[in-house]
Amino acid sequence: QPPYDAAPVARARKGLDLMQRFLRRAAALLAAILVICASISPRPTAAQPTGYRCDGSTGVYFYTGLNHSGRCLRLSSHVGDLSSFGFDDAVSSIRMDGVWTVVLYADANFSGASTIFSGDDPNLIDNAVGDNRASSVRVWPGVVPSDQLCDGQEGVYLYDLPGYGGRCLRFAATMADLGTSGVNNTISSISFVGIWTATLYADRNFAGDASTFIANDSDLADNRIGRDRASALRVQRGRYTSALSCDGGAGVYLYERAQYQGLCQRFINDVADLRSYAFDDTAASLYLVGDWAVTLYRDPGYTGVSAEIARDMPDLAMSAVGAGQATSLQIRRAAPSSEIACDGRPGVYLYQDPQYLGRCLRFTADTPDLRPYGFDDLASAVRLVGGYSAMLFREPDFTGVSSDIRDDDPDLADNAVGDNQATSLRVREPSAASPVACDDGPGIYVYADDSYLGRCIKLTTNAPDLRIYGFDDQASSIRVVGDYTATLYRDLRFTGLASSVEGNNASLADDPIGDNQATSIQVRQGDLPDTIACVGEGVYLYQDPQYQGRCRKFVGDIPDLRVFDFNDIASSIRIVGPYSARLHADLAFRGAWSEFRSDAPDLTDSVVGDNQATSLQVLRR
Repeated sequence: QPPYDAAPVARARKGLDLMQRFLRRAAALLAAILVICASISPRPTAAQPTGYRCDGSTGVYFYTGLNHSGRCLRLSSHVGDLSSFGFDDAVSSIRMDGVWTVVLYADANFSGASTIFSGDDPNLIDNAVGDNRASSVRVWPGVVPSDQLCDGQEGVYLYDLPGYGGRCLRFAATMADLGTSGVNNTISSISFVGIWTATLYADRNFAGDASTFIANDSDLADNRIGRDRASALRVQRGRYTSALSCDGGAGVYLYERAQYQGLCQRFINDVADLRSYAFDDTAASLYLVGDWAVTLYRDPGYTGVSAEIARDMPDLAMSAVGAGQATSLQIRRAAPSSEIACDGRPGVYLYQDPQYLGRCLRFTADTPDLRPYGFDDLASAVRLVGGYSAMLFREPDFTGVSSDIRDDDPDLADNAVGDNQATSLRVREPSAASPVACDDGPGIYVYADDSYLGRCIKLTTNAPDLRIYGFDDQASSIRVVGDYTATLYRDLRFTGLASSVEGNNASLADDPIGDNQATSIQVRQGDLPDTIACVGEGVYLYQDPQYQGRCRKFVGDIPDLRVFDFNDIASSIRIVGPYSARLHADLAFRGAWSEFRSDAPDLTDSVVGDNQATSLQVLRR
């Protein structure tokens, strides 16, 4: 064997061992990498927060595949843009864990085509929103009435969170208690679809602090109502209109633009916060009707920069408050005009305080509304000068509880109308302060008791309101002296159930009008129209078809056929001479009507109908 050097061989064997160890380690590392890669699922198009995983928790599950397959997203609140979860135009089926109400929208921010869901749906292809089209979604726990869903229809939208976030409900009607819809003390923002006005109240039944809105407000924190306080809601379609419209009545008129242009509101009382009328920082001009003066303030509660104004101002930019700056106002009557000054002349004197103290106004004519005089719910004492008497009423237009005032009264607290309660006033002049005495002369005698006993009044003219005589719901018997006739009515101004009286009646209990029921009386002198024969020119009404039965002839308008005992009786009509007629189904020429220019033997086929006419217009051609 030839001699050789062993060192190179040893080095070669050592290098081979090192290579083998390296390859084994590399293979192990590669295997580990493959195992790790095999355990990782494909990444979604967007990261999904832990709280939205489909882990079996209560919520609404959205899937990219049909029949609740594919990628899944669980939601329990609104999402304005599903692309933030990689789910835009991806939803194909829905499953609900629990009771939920869902609206899917084709476009972001809850717009576009939509579909309402209240249960599972394995295939959205047959819905309005469609398969793989949803871009936003609203989610409510429980069952939400369809008319309260924020589905893009017109209405007032209330949100739990500022910025129109969180739970949303839509309202198109007033709610005295928002708790019935589960949103009591939760509202933080408001928006509108369409033209609406909404007022939120802090307490149920429209009580407590309030704010009125006519435009979107993303955060209620800077309003009087504030966040999370609303308990009741009033809604009104269109722009807000005050109970006192700008109709020319007395008061202070505020306009949203200079020169008395634009939206207008009229006020006759102090307003501590014009936001309640949606008129905060709005007034740009001011107009006064009547003896008024006003102080405008920049801030609520009569605070901040102010301006006293006692004349018309076409541009409030010239005032200290400025245009579009007023937030509260105080109103006062200027010095009363000579016509209503309490100067000792005859009339009815109303005082603000008992014992004829405080502010005073004098009236000599009926006043259906004391508010224009700044005297609503203020009268505490009444003084009568020069033979006048009066009736005070709690409500406008001579309605509501009333008191008959025939003598000075230093304190109205013990009257039916009460202290600080009067809103309208009837004034009786001396000549009309009481009916003619029951002196047995010709006329209609009305008695408070049966058999012509008790208090008595005699009437020779119409009495549209027996309250003036303190005789409302008092009549129990009636006596006729002379050629008078009367028609008694249950209600004011000759309305309601009626009964005609041609002779004495010792007890009205057996009469259709009833005992203690009459409120107004029509008085006529002479015979009833029955004695007017149906001869000569005029309009003839007959009780039966074919011009048969009882007949009455008329040549003038009759607003109430009950006076002639012909209400709901006419069955045929004849026109004699240059006349035409209109028969109306209701009093005072109202209701369905038919016009006749020639005879009609049967009214059955007419608009007014058979036995339906209650008033008649007679037209001379």
